[in-house]
Amino acid sequence: SSGINAEYGERVECLKRSLEGEIEKNAGMAKQIEELTSSLSNANMSITELQSTMEFLQVEHSLIEADVENKSESISELNAKIEELSKTKEDLLVKCKSKLKEKTKKLNASRIKLGYALMEMRELNSHGSSCSE
Repeated sequence: SSGINAEYGERVECLKRSLEGEIEKNAGMAKQIEELTSSLSNANMSITELQSTMEFLQVEHSLIEADVENKSESISELNAKIEELSKTKEDLLVKCKSKLKEKTKKLNASRIKLGYALMEMRELNSHGSSCSE
């Protein structure tokens, strides 16, 4: 009976040591789980921050797109005005050239008339002076 008790005592000690080892392992795993939970919590906070930043950037992107669209429309309008002004400039240039030709013809005609009148006056002066002598 004492042999059985001794064997039984040894088995109990062995089981006790095995159990203590398992308890230590479990404590280590519990600590790892705690660390992983903390890491996961930090990762979730980082993900939340990134999502918030992404939403902000999407809003900024939309605003920039709208601004670019408005500027494109403004550029198109300005190009249309430039084209219109260019046509107006060409029209005015043609009109000015036409008026310049017309005025030049009138001026030349007036010069010719003045030239004839001057010649007549000289002729009259030359007759008048010969008459007075």
